[in-house]
Amino acid sequence: MSEQLLPSHIEWSNHTTALDGISGVSVTQLLLNSLLIGIGSVIGNVVSCAPSPIRRAPH
Repeated sequence: MSEQLLPSHIEWSNHTTALDGISGVSVTQLLLNSLLIGIGSVIGNVVSCAPSPIRRAPH
């Protein structure tokens, strides 16, 4: 049983098919969605970890 690590023939049509998107959703839309989730996660993390501006008076 001989298995190859790399294919002997490159299918260039796979790249154009991938750039067309998945199920009618373009690659651009997928990238923008990922960017939105990433930015929202960072903002949420910074806001939730920031120190509270309300300070208690010392007793």
